[in-house]
Amino acid sequence: MDIIFDFYNTLAEVRTDEQRDETWSPVVRFYRDRGMTASAGHVRRLYGEFWRRRLDGLKAEGRFAYPELDGTLVFKDIALVYGGALGDGEAAEVYRVMRDASIVTLRAFDGAAELLEKLWTRGARLFLLSNAQSAFTRGEIDRCGFSDAFDGMLLSSECGVRKPDPEFFRMLFGKYGIDGKTAVMVGDEEINDVGGAAAVGIRSVWAKGGAAAHAAEILELTEK
Repeated sequence: MDIIFDFYNTLAEVRTDEQRDETWSPVVRFYRDRGMTASAGHVRRLYGEFWRRRLDGLKAEGRFAYPELDGTLVFKDIALVYGGALGDGEAAEVYRVMRDASIVTLRAFDGAAELLEKLWTRGARLFLLSNAQSAFTRGEIDRCGFSDAFDGMLLSSECGVRKPDPEFFRMLFGKYGIDGKTAVMVGDEEINDVGGAAAVGIRSVWAKGGAAAHAAEILELTEK
């Protein structure tokens, strides 16, 4: 069978704080090192403004009910305000700088790796479907020890769409040949994970507190 996992707060606990100046000070240094004079408060405000503007534009296009933005574009927008420009690699780098500074907690849940190992030994294929930014999420998957845990993954920023949009699920199904009749979604969010699964017609496990806390229920699925 195919089991689809969310990542953040399902397999790994994450808490961030994007409002403190400490989160934005490294971003300011990044821009200043490239000749762009910035301040933490202003960069933080621009980040929120440009994020909303770009996401509103995607919504207006109407391609998806729940569009997703590639956040690296926001950092390119910010650079332009300061008379500079960032390439793709630099924009991804500064996004990681901000993300790293914002993290309060990032760790794999106790028992999560063991759960995935047990599912794998029972013949399940494991996939990741996450509302997440590719610029930093793949690195955080690796930091938490899950880089080799999945048969495939899709991240929302790479696809332009996010859960609970059924199209995001269908992209995963199509790319990896997932059978919707037997697939199961495991995630901590009722709307995005459970609701998204229901919208595309697959079963789900609402893993509040992390997947490992629901290991017995998830493992039981492989016995049916």
